[in-house]
Amino acid sequence: EYTGLKSLWLHSNGFGTIENISHLHQLRCLFLQRNALTKIENLHGLNSLVQLDLSENAIRMVEGLSHLKQLTTLNLSKNALRDADSINHLRECVTLTSIDLTKNDLAGDGVIECLTSIPKLSSLNMAGNPVVSKVPYFRKKMIVASKTLRYLDRPVFEAERAATEAWATGGLESER
Repeated sequence: EYTGLKSLWLHSNGFGTIENISHLHQLRCLFLQRNALTKIENLHGLNSLVQLDLSENAIRMVEGLSHLKQLTTLNLSKNALRDADSINHLRECVTLTSIDLTKNDLAGDGVIECLTSIPKLSSLNMAGNPVVSKVPYFRKKMIVASKTLRYLDRPVFEAERAATEAWATGGLESER
């Protein structure tokens, strides 16, 4: 029985559930991409987990992560997340700094409010989600509302942040 594992690659196995890993207390990185997972579950005991890759699954709801107090990096790209309700649990994941939500089906203004309430979020990938193109000024709204954000599908430079802050207070005229 392996109990001292630091990294575990279980990608591309067709797993439908996460199970039998809660005894891996020293695990820091877990790669479960390209499986058939529909639910985030059974991660209790993984108190040292820093990085979790759940990309390319069929997850519809983010849940079961807030007890992972060391988790900083989360990849949920190419899943079935649709709206703010499906990602609302991320608000409780206070140590997250980097999240990849690329190519889901996220839509609606509520997504902005949800993501900007993650206190340490500095890097966010959102490309391929309807919210990016359908919510007016999505990028500007995200940058204004999240002071810690340094990357949103591309770097957020200080000049862009300053222009965006001006836009937020006085519109396009002030931005110029």
